[in-house]
Amino acid sequence: MYPLMESHPYSKEMQMNLVKDIEGNKPLYLVYVNKKLNYTWSILENSEKYLLDWIEQKMYQKYERIGIAEIISLDQTIYKWGSESKDYKPVSDYYIEVLKLK
Repeated sequence: MYPLMESHPYSKEMQMNLVKDIEGNKPLYLVYVNKKLNYTWSILENSEKYLLDWIEQKMYQKYERIGIAEIISLDQTIYKWGSESKDYKPVSDYYIEVLKLK
C-alpha cells in the first residue's frame, strides 16, 4: 500500500488501477487494515485519497464483514467471526477486517 499513498504523479492512477482490478476480478475475500492506522498505510497529508474514498463509499456495498480482529491493548485482542462480526463496532483504531464478496 505504501507506493499507492506516497505523494507522486502516478499515485491516483495506481489507486484507480487497484480499484479497477478489485472490481473487475471480484476477489472472493479482502483483508482490510483500518486506514486510521496511518503508519500502516503511510498516509500523508498530501496523499491522494481516491482509494480511501472508494473504500468508504463502495467497498462495504460490495463486500460484507465476516471477521474482525481488534487489538484493545497489548494483552487483549477481540476476535469476532460470522454473524458476531457483522454488527460489531470496534472501540479502538487498531483492527483488521476480513470481508467476503456479497
